[in-house]
Order: sequence, then C-alpha cells, then structure tokens
Amino acid sequence: MKRPSKNKPGFADANYNYGNLLAEKGQTNEAVQRYEQALSQKPDNAGAHNNLASLLLHEGKMNEAISHLQRALELRPNLAEARENLNTAAWTLATSAEPSKRDGKRAVALAGQLVKLSNGTDPAREIVVGPVVWRCRRATSPMPQPWRRRCNFISRTSLTGI
Repeated sequence: MKRPSKNKPGFADANYNYGNLLAEKGQTNEAVQRYEQALSQKPDNAGAHNNLASLLLHEGKMNEAISHLQRALELRPNLAEARENLNTAAWTLATSAEPSKRDGKRAVALAGQLVKLSNGTDPAREIVVGPVVWRCRRATSPMPQPWRRRCNFISRTSLTGI
C-alpha cells in the first residue's frame, strides 16, 4: 500500500484512513502521527479527533485525549464512539488507583456533559457517580470525612437525579 503524503493538502482522508490501518496493526505512534496530520489538513474530522483521543487515552495522555473527544462531540454530538471514550475518560478519572490521576470533580463534569449531549438518556452518570450517590443515600452511620466531602459535592451538582 502506498503511503499518503504527510504534507499535501487534500490528503486528509487518506491520512485518516492510513491512521486507522496503522492503529489496527498496533502501530500506535505512527497512527497518532497520521491522525494529527489529517487534523492539520482537515480540523473538522470528528472521527480523527475520536480515534486520536482513543490512542491518547491508552497512552495515559488524559487531558489531550479529553480535548480531542470534546471537539469530536462538538462536531458530531451523536458520535457513539466518542461518547464511549469520554465515558472511559470520566471513569478513569473517577476510579484511578493513582491519586495523582484521580479527579472526581472533572469526572462528574464529564458525566454531566454526556448527560446533556444525550438529553438525559446517557448512562454515564450512573457509571461515574452512581456508586457514590448509592453510598451517600444508604449511609446509616457517620461516614469518614472523604465520603462526607463526596456526598456534599454530589448533592450540590445537577446529577443528583440518579
């Protein structure tokens, strides 16, 4: 297969498709480069934003991945793969074993974004904040301070209708 030009305008779709092929073969570094090239040529390619974000998520580049996912969803709000990937990012932020990678507030915000995109039908809020809400609602004895903070935060958000 002939490789598409990295620099010629008009080859955005070819670079995107080649990135898909490279990603399927596990050549992620090369795939990332092709998706980035496709986006430099055609910045409104929601699929390229999503596929690049998926690879970035696997590399642990959370902020960059989330930015690409949000852009993909701005371009195509019903792109199921981007919603799933954004939900994965939210879940990772909510549950990471590494404290430096956990960010509950951002996870809840991303879940809220998914809920808004789906007019309340997206299950992201149950996946991300459901376990916390469940624990908060069923508490029968005093909770440790970290759980009290979580419950107070959840009660102040718009996601308490779970």
